[in-house]
Amino acid sequence: MFFNFNTEEIRKSINEEPNVVLKHIENFPNNNYSLNKVIIGDSLDALKLLKNKYFSSIKAIYIDPPYNTGNSFVYNDRFKKVGSTISNNHISWINFIYPRLYLSKYLLREDGLIFVSIDDNEYHYLRLMMDDIFGEDNYVNTFCWINNLKGRQIRGFGAAKTYEYVVVYSKNVNNISKFYVDYKKFKDIMPGIYKNFNYKIKKDEYGPFVIKNQLYNSNSMFNESTRPNLVFNIHYNFETKEIRFSDVDENIEYEGFVKIPPITNNDGIHRFRAWRWSKEKILREKHNLFFLKYRDKVRVYTKVRNPDFTVLKDVIFIPSYKGGRELKEIFSKRVYDYPKPIELIKILLGFTIDNDIILDFFAGSGTTGHAVMELNKEDGKNRSFILVQLDEPIKNKRISKYFLDISEICIQRLKKICTEYGSSFEVLRLENNAL
Repeated sequence: MFFNFNTEEIRKSINEEPNVVLKHIENFPNNNYSLNKVIIGDSLDALKLLKNKYFSSIKAIYIDPPYNTGNSFVYNDRFKKVGSTISNNHISWINFIYPRLYLSKYLLREDGLIFVSIDDNEYHYLRLMMDDIFGEDNYVNTFCWINNLKGRQIRGFGAAKTYEYVVVYSKNVNNISKFYVDYKKFKDIMPGIYKNFNYKIKKDEYGPFVIKNQLYNSNSMFNESTRPNLVFNIHYNFETKEIRFSDVDENIEYEGFVKIPPITNNDGIHRFRAWRWSKEKILREKHNLFFLKYRDKVRVYTKVRNPDFTVLKDVIFIPSYKGGRELKEIFSKRVYDYPKPIELIKILLGFTIDNDIILDFFAGSGTTGHAVMELNKEDGKNRSFILVQLDEPIKNKRISKYFLDISEICIQRLKKICTEYGSSFEVLRLENNAL
């Protein structure tokens, strides 16, 4: 384990059958069965029950867990705090979140992803836990969510804070691909981040394409020492389109061919940078390479076949106040502190497709369910969601006049919008098995 922390009791508890059952409360807007579920109750018990029915079935999990800002948890976890150099406050949070993350791995499909919102308080411990549960190799990204450009002086010293994190891990990194997005749409959403995409569209016998990146690896760490199989000369014949190779230390020239050596490395130690493609891939996909004469040299570019799309960047600029405005538009009053903006969740879940299931076991005001409905309306897909929210008391006295607990805010929000989106959902409650 990543520190002196005994997970034996936690894992033992994970395998215990929960002493609760799911009781149907209602379907909305009608009595028909719905794939969308809202479960009222503790997320730990809910995950144990869901593990049986949804084992390896969930495409994406998004959670916005408590950030451990010093407030006590309302969750009644019973794990021991053991000897450690970590403060009791951190240990309490680790005790709380670790078993839920552990169970979530059982639910993910082999090509599934989990997204976790977090701030500075527990970012490093979250990474260590997720490395332990999902494996270091299955780390995907940490998104920087810029949510307040004015900045907040949280600690009373240092710089003003403008962002939080969204940490992403996969069930199996070999089964996922790049996150492609429509650059025109994202240029409208975040013009300061998605700009300079005015590439000239070219065509060949395989269709339209644009050229963006050269074939060499821009990271000097990939060189003749670390990737010796990717360091070689490329020989190209512009008339026949034929490609040949030679070793960098061989003084070989082919008649009618132009020699293209690997790019010189600038790290002061190594001679060359590696190519991004192997010899085999270059020969197999030479139709996806573009050879351009530039002065007395030849540059090799990779063709991008989906010119309307670009790879999602790990910086997201969606102001946090938008989440509050969206919720106020629904209820005509402020009913929840710091809800996540719908657009943020839509961006994170944009890679999901028809019939995918999305899980959020810290549902809060129900933003994830709202985002799934909106995604379905935009692209005509049929994603479904499972939301879990504890019937946690509302501490704000002004808001508690309107709602009994946080789960009711989530349910009432979905009721107000689901007809507009042509959707429905089922409400269930975790109840003691003895009742």
